[in-house]
Amino acid sequence: MYEGKGDWNYLQCTWYSWQSLNAGVLLFFSSIVGLKITTYNEKEERRRNLLKAKALLPDALSELSTYLESSGSFLKEVLIKTKEKDTKKPLENQPPDLPMNYKNIFANCIHFGEPDVADYLIFILGRLQVHNSRINSLSRGFDEVIPTKLFYHNIISYLYCFAELKALIDKLYPFARGLEKLDTSNLVLNDYLNVYHHFAIWPEDYEGLKEATERFIQRNNKDTRN
Repeated sequence: MYEGKGDWNYLQCTWYSWQSLNAGVLLFFSSIVGLKITTYNEKEERRRNLLKAKALLPDALSELSTYLESSGSFLKEVLIKTKEKDTKKPLENQPPDLPMNYKNIFANCIHFGEPDVADYLIFILGRLQVHNSRINSLSRGFDEVIPTKLFYHNIISYLYCFAELKALIDKLYPFARGLEKLDTSNLVLNDYLNVYHHFAIWPEDYEGLKEATERFIQRNNKDTRN
């Protein structure tokens, strides 16, 4: 005979012990289920918020593209005048104002997006600020510039950095339209050449442009690998 057989007090104690254990187990599994539900809801809310932000991304890209079109025309004129040593005449083109609406849209995409999307957009934001500062500094006192070889190579560096920026923004369009995942692969020479050709800038007409672009790409790819 096992201990306590037929003892009502023993049965009650055993029942209470098992009841406490069962309650603990149920509470534990309930907590797991609740956590999973909470996590799922948070992911769904994040996904919906990202979709809302992405819905406005084409508008942001449109205004940035307009800005870059004007920027490219400005840089092309500076490049031509510098090459021809014709810096005494006033520039016909002026640097455009950097738009503002894209900032909030980018900020929301960065907040709700995956890390690779956030890093990509943050990189573009930084490049935009540098580019805008450069073209504005160029426009001030350009007629006092001495078109030395060093100044020419500075303009070449501004140009390939601009090409990088435009190519990066162009790669956002399929993602913004929901057609495919964001392509975060490194830019290649053809990406830069496509930008130059878009503005009718032919690298063979400008000494060192293609070679400087290739060196810039190599440095960028090396930094990415490291």
